[in-house]
Amino acid sequence: MESNKRKPNAFDLLYVYDDDKMVRLPFSFRHLLKPIGIFPFAEDNRYIELEECENKKHTDRDVDTQRLLDVKFCNEVFKIKEQLNQRLTELKQPLLKGIYLAESDYMHGCGWLIGFDDNEFNTLSADYYGGNQPAKLRYQGKYNKKST
Repeated sequence: MESNKRKPNAFDLLYVYDDDKMVRLPFSFRHLLKPIGIFPFAEDNRYIELEECENKKHTDRDVDTQRLLDVKFCNEVFKIKEQLNQRLTELKQPLLKGIYLAESDYMHGCGWLIGFDDNEFNTLSADYYGGNQPAKLRYQGKYNKKST
């Protein structure tokens, strides 16, 4: 039996409607609605929120450390950052560029920072700093299809 459901694409967008329901739609809907997140990978339900803040610290009270960018996930995102940043440009949203607050399963809670800048090794830079270094803040999340 063949399914009529749409298969997700890389760079689908996340939208909120009716104030609390979320839906994942193709990038082509970008002009019809205001997206809040972008899915870097087709078969992955993790998204990166479009909103970005500057000069935040892990220790700031308003930082939700449970939703910080994940180091392992961002290692994969770094490999496609050029394509992702092209989509962010089309959306007129901040590019993934610079240093961000992050979290890792390895040494959880140690104030990880990751860097999306170009470097000679063409890899994501990541290290822990104790939580008091200012950096950019962007959250990630997992889309739950039941929330639609």
